[in-house]
Amino acid sequence: MYQVHTLGPAGRPNPLASSWIGGSAGRTRWWSRDAQRFRTTNHGVVRAIRIFAWLAVVTPLLTSPGFAHAFLDRSDPPVGSEVASPPHQISLHCTEGIEPLFCSVEIRDAQGVVVPVTKPHTEPGDDRTLLVAVPDLRSGRYTVTWHATSVDTHKTQGHFEFSVVH
Repeated sequence: MYQVHTLGPAGRPNPLASSWIGGSAGRTRWWSRDAQRFRTTNHGVVRAIRIFAWLAVVTPLLTSPGFAHAFLDRSDPPVGSEVASPPHQISLHCTEGIEPLFCSVEIRDAQGVVVPVTKPHTEPGDDRTLLVAVPDLRSGRYTVTWHATSVDTHKTQGHFEFSVVH
């Protein structure tokens, strides 16, 4: 029994052109041994890639938002709303605790005139809610501009509008 083959570009027999003459019982071709070794060697690499991909997907889901910014979650009066009676205070509910000493809230009417408000303070027992008292507001559209510093010192800002319709 002997093998008839042609050489490939690397000087090794070309497996597609090789054939055994006289039977191949008990013999393994060189290319099947290499393929088996290749599969065994890369099995660990494939496993590592799968683990890395799984960790890349799962890790952000497990991280705590404890060091996030204090974004506006909701407000009272609601963002873009039309209220029938003028509010006596503006409440800003944030996603994280905030430091009122480093926060500011400004309200302007439709002509751009600043409406006087009290110094921002948090609601007792709730460091996520910033409050400012406002005087009686006339009918019209108002813009609230806020700057907040969260308890982890991240700064955020934003603005929204609401309308008073009597």
